Amino acid sequence: NKALQSFWLGHSERFNHYSKKLLENQLGSHNKFTILFYAALNAFRGVNKNARSGSKFTKAKLEYSEAISVLGPLAELSPLNFSNKVHLLEAEMLALEGKPLQAKSSYAASITSFCSVGYVQEHGLACE
Repeated sequence: NKALQSFWLGHSERFNHYSKKLLENQLGSHNKFTILFYAALNAFRGVNKNARSGSKFTKAKLEYSEAISVLGPLAELSPLNFSNKVHLLEAEMLALEGKPLQAKSSYAASITSFCSVGYVQEHGLACE
């Protein structure tokens, strides 16, 4: 998948292009959830953690809201697959909002959860 390859290579704009195309097409539900998760993480990449305004901050909040609205209910239904992703997205948003103590506990929860289910790549992202 070109979108995920772009994400892992750090090509944010290329990821945005491919993920937008994928989300416009009819994807299988699991693939859509995966792309939404990575799209939200990708949006956090370009945001200055000290500046809590601007277009990149607004975009990150929108991507976060969209991903959480979809992944949040899934985390209740399938915690092994989705609660770890929700914890990581929440940690990123808390860090962006300037709440380091809450972010730290959410990062710890995501790291523990990713490690327990063996999601190595996402575990690495949470450790960054």
